[in-house]
Amino acid sequence: MPEVSDASFNCVYCSGVLEHVRDFRLGIAEITRVLREDGVLLLGLPFRQAIHMPPDDYWRFTEFGIRHLLAVSFEIVELAEVDVSVAAFPASYWVKARKGTERT
Repeated sequence: MPEVSDASFNCVYCSGVLEHVRDFRLGIAEITRVLREDGVLLLGLPFRQAIHMPPDDYWRFTEFGIRHLLAVSFEIVELAEVDVSVAAFPASYWVKARKGTERT
């Protein structure tokens, strides 16, 4: 399979994937690599969710973890909690982030 060139996409949609990637930081790095400057990342991440697709279900993400994970290369435009029927315990998060100049 041919490699995808750097900065090839205006938008990356990634939902229900990163919890199944052993090194989710490498997953985010690859998304960052293929996304153009000012490109949009649409990201769905679980928090309160049953184990699924075992044995390859590794991670759950908090709002604070998401903000930390994206802080270097992205500006979070919107971060929404999904299914807040249990107070302070959302089922998942939807994130819209824009790739920007790398921050330190």
